Amino acid sequence: MENAGRPHRHAAVIVPVQMLRGAAASLVVAYHLLERLVRRGAFPGGLPAWSDSGRIGVVTFFVISGFIMVHTTIGEFGAPGAGGRFLLRRIERILPLYWLTTLVMLVFAWATARYSTNGGYVAPTSDMVWLSAGFVPYIGFQGLAQPVYALGWTLEYEMFFYLVFAAALALPRRAGMVLAMVLLALLVSAGARLPDPPAVVGQVVAVFYFTRPIMLYFAAGMAIAWWRVARGPMALALPDWAIGLVASVMLMAAVRWQLLADGAVSAALVTGAVALATLTRAGRGQPAGLTWLSKRFGDVSYSIYLTHSFLLGALAAVGWRFAARGTGETAAVILVACVVCAVAAWPVWRLVERPVTRGLQRRTGASS
Repeated sequence: MENAGRPHRHAAVIVPVQMLRGAAASLVVAYHLLERLVRRGAFPGGLPAWSDSGRIGVVTFFVISGFIMVHTTIGEFGAPGAGGRFLLRRIERILPLYWLTTLVMLVFAWATARYSTNGGYVAPTSDMVWLSAGFVPYIGFQGLAQPVYALGWTLEYEMFFYLVFAAALALPRRAGMVLAMVLLALLVSAGARLPDPPAVVGQVVAVFYFTRPIMLYFAAGMAIAWWRVARGPMALALPDWAIGLVASVMLMAAVRWQLLADGAVSAALVTGAVALATLTRAGRGQPAGLTWLSKRFGDVSYSIYLTHSFLLGALAAVGWRFAARGTGETAAVILVACVVCAVAAWPVWRLVERPVTRGLQRRTGASS
């Protein structure tokens, strides 16, 4: 049995991928800010042509997720209990901050409904709260398949992917990788024949939800990681932080000029490019500050994603008149918002996300 009994080891950090994670989170911030600026009346002539940054950011997140899951578990395929340990680590990483921000959101939405542009807010039922906490999709009051904290829809896809990947870890590497990618492809193929589900909670919603084409982005990330393992890391002339910067600019270009549909192919190419960066070059002749900043940008990306919505209403209220002047002013407001959200997410990551995750891992032994 391949790699049987080998414990989990923390994989070396790939600096460019970390920077790209932060860039993807910033694209989501930009999209949600634009939504709020629209509600404030900043764009009477319509949204900018590059306004669909949120979907491209999410696509990039999913591709990176598929890549990172393989990168961090490459020595565990076929090991006894590897799937269970993997799931426990992912739950400890994802669940606490998501539950906490969901609770804060419920209180925040109720308290600010009269003072914000979200005047149509309707409090969710207790069933909706429990389903959301368990990452079970359902159709809500507005006819949308999203949890009570709307940002959690991506995490529902993530958790389902983790279940598929955990099953793959029970097999040797090659067989497990093929199983996961083929299963994702079969689910999407079957889902193409399913009609939209009715506005009910039930199995039919989950079946439809987890057979959407977006699931293939995880497989794309896995394929990139598998290719990287086969080829080995390749040293490039540029330092890691510069590779990440180039990749992030490519990602922004895909948003600005809509080079590729939904950014899917762009995200895959960018992730593949940064995956070539060698793991052994970190800290050798590179500006330590820029490398540190790139790593931290990726570290706080999850906190950025789950906390930015609490700040954007105020930022839009302050900046919408300036943003209404033109594209350059809109870009400036977006840049300020991204910086503010990243800075605000830092203490959340440093004081909440990281210590809670580490504490849970020490108690369960899942990090070893």
